[in-house]
Amino acid sequence: MSKTVRMIDATQAVVIQAAAVVTQALTEPGWEQAQIH
Repeated sequence: MSKTVRMIDATQAVVIQAAAVVTQALTEPGWEQAQIH
């Protein structure tokens, strides 16, 4: 059960990170440079 919780936490972290990247891509003019990182 703890493994499932860790997987969910990891998935949420990835989703949050991806959402932050998308937000930066939409708001910042230099989103191409951000994608390289």
